[in-house]
Amino acid sequence: MTPQPLPIVSSIRAPAPPKPDEAPVAQAGPDQDVTLGTLVTLDGSGSTDPEDQVLSYVWSADESNPSTVVLTNTSIVRFTPTQPGDYTYILVITAGSTSSKPDSMHLTLRGDDNST
Repeated sequence: MTPQPLPIVSSIRAPAPPKPDEAPVAQAGPDQDVTLGTLVTLDGSGSTDPEDQVLSYVWSADESNPSTVVLTNTSIVRFTPTQPGDYTYILVITAGSTSSKPDSMHLTLRGDDNST
């Protein structure tokens, strides 16, 4: 009898599909309660991306805020508000082509007489 060739078995696997880009997580920093004339710091430096991509920051102010300020699109923003009241600031970060859910921080700015 003639020997029969053995079947060839391939163990090549198709590459795994790429993982979907996970969304970064925005952290707008803690709420603050300060008096008029105080320098306020919005701190988004605690924001993260699961893939450690470079982050872009976009801060915005709620339209109901008592006064407006110019916000820069950096991780940390500093300003001195000029009118007492309750303020909300929102941070959205982007890593690559994926954006975070918004995160907000609340600022209570009290006047010299402790009023808002």
